[in-house]
Amino acid sequence: MNYNESAKIYTVSERKDNMGGYEQVKSDPITIKCKVAPYTVRTVNSAGLLETYSRNKLFTQEKSFIDDIYSDYLIEYKGIIYRKITIMDANKCLIIEMETLSDEY
Repeated sequence: MNYNESAKIYTVSERKDNMGGYEQVKSDPITIKCKVAPYTVRTVNSAGLLETYSRNKLFTQEKSFIDDIYSDYLIEYKGIIYRKITIMDANKCLIIEMETLSDEY
């Protein structure tokens, strides 16, 4: 696989906001080499109607940005911010399933 594209990875953590809650803080970005491939998900809702939506999978050989696979990550790819859904280690590469994020970050 040719990893000729690049993406920025942000780790998201929570810190106290001194008002009884937490605010989310993004770390400095880490740039990685990757390959991104879209795929379509089809599900049937409770009314029996077919719903389809698109997600992306990011493939990378770089594992240095992973401290904890259960942490929240934001991925910036071609100017669009995605959130991590799952990470799978396939020995030769990491596969990150991601979906487009709304404007909450």
